[in-house]
Amino acid sequence: LIQSTELDSIEQGINELRAAIRIDPRFAMPYADIADSYSQLLSYGLLDNEELIGEARNAAFTAIALAPDLVEAHSALAMIHQYYDVDWAAADAAYEAGVALGPTRPGIFHRYTDYLVLMLRFTKAKEMAARAVALDPLDSNSLHAVGLANLADREFDAASETLGDWTRFHPGSRWSYIKHALALSLAGRCEEASAQAAKVAARLGDNTPSLHASWLAWGYHLCGNQQEYRRYVDRVHELQGEQPDPTDPGLIYILALEGDVDGFMQSFLQIREQGKPFLAFAQLFSVDYIGLPITAKLAEDERYQALLDELDFPQGDLD
Repeated sequence: LIQSTELDSIEQGINELRAAIRIDPRFAMPYADIADSYSQLLSYGLLDNEELIGEARNAAFTAIALAPDLVEAHSALAMIHQYYDVDWAAADAAYEAGVALGPTRPGIFHRYTDYLVLMLRFTKAKEMAARAVALDPLDSNSLHAVGLANLADREFDAASETLGDWTRFHPGSRWSYIKHALALSLAGRCEEASAQAAKVAARLGDNTPSLHASWLAWGYHLCGNQQEYRRYVDRVHELQGEQPDPTDPGLIYILALEGDVDGFMQSFLQIREQGKPFLAFAQLFSVDYIGLPITAKLAEDERYQALLDELDFPQGDLD
């Protein structure tokens, strides 16, 4: 996740981009970069200011009007449609435009992969991820894309191999260890999973963020390690006690692991009401083989099915 110091740096960069626009309002790239910066903050759940989201949208459209071939502008617009507008057709069209314009740019392919996984379109997700890693075999985002696509499509050993490459080539990443541990847990390789989880736990110490804690709990749940599972569940509840937030994704994963349908639905309905970007993740919890105890219960819950109907996701590979 982006840290506060990085947020300050991003805001400084955006102010400099605004200054560049004042100097030359016909130069397209600063508009595209503003849109791209804000769209990434939106995807991390760190941007909910409608005025700034409006600036990002306008910047993307302006960049496209000035220079229709700017991949960054199409990618940013796709993410705004995905996480804020909840307009799947518009998001897909923007990603496809970016792919057509940037066939040698790995960034558009790994972002499209993330979107396709949330849409449960795993076959195409693997295709896009393969194109990303072919363009840049050592890029952390490309390796993550391949690992994520394989993980979503139940190819757990393949996902473990690629996510293991991510940890080897980018040992400074915390998420690489967490997602590698989860893939190993799903593959039933629990001793290896525990070793990877221990590495990131040593780095995080007593300051494990909520979302990190929830994914670590997920892996320990899959491997039946109740002591470590409870430790990370308690960590999320501790953070909720300090700063309650029913829309926190970390809490939602814990509710899914605990099988708490009422709590899960209350959180998701607030996410819908507040327009939070995690809404795009709603149908991921219907995938039964990723080991979330809530999945079977949600299949019988009218509130959840009504939410999926309302969101009108495109047809995925599980349908």
